[in-house]
Amino acid sequence: MNIYSIFPLISGILVLILGLFVFLKNKKSRIHQIFFLFTIAINIWLSGTSIMFTRKESEEILFWDRIVYIGVVFISVLGYHFGLLFAKIKTQKTLLYLGYLLSFIFLILSRTKYFIDDVYVYSWGAHSQARIFHHFFLVFFIFYVFLFILNSYRDIKNKRGSEKVQAKYTFV
Repeated sequence: MNIYSIFPLISGILVLILGLFVFLKNKKSRIHQIFFLFTIAINIWLSGTSIMFTRKESEEILFWDRIVYIGVVFISVLGYHFGLLFAKIKTQKTLLYLGYLLSFIFLILSRTKYFIDDVYVYSWGAHSQARIFHHFFLVFFIFYVFLFILNSYRDIKNKRGSEKVQAKYTFV
């Protein structure tokens, strides 16, 4: 294990602990469930990245990067979903369902050489090379992060007092 693999591992563990703490506060709350799923997705990304950074063989690196994408393909839509629940927005269900559908499609595509293939090797570790479907995935990812930011910004503008402070923390 090298120093570069320790940071994502520690971050992944801390994020998962936060998610578990929130979930255990109220297991039946939909917002707590979605936040927990969001932290699981982030944990898969960070833990898989930690392991990937320790691998030397191209096949192992690609294997672990494909594991990473099990979490990554859901991060933006889960964040968006959490933001909708937090801001109590009920008018964007079509975009939410489309986001989950596209996440599952990208999950399937991430298993192929048309999503990631081949490896870049660096002094700190290695990473796979993006292919054509990965570029479409980035557009999807940025779009849903943008929607989260936009909804959060509007929510902050509409709230007052302690709710506004909460909305700012959620945004951050």
